[in-house]
Amino acid sequence: STHSRIELRRKSKTAENHMSQSNQMLW
Repeated sequence: STHSRIELRRKSKTAENHMSQSNQMLW
């Protein structure tokens, strides 16, 4: 269960980076 939790956190962090990148492109 711990591994899946880390995986989920990593995925959410990747999504955050992608969102910030797209925001920078928009601005």
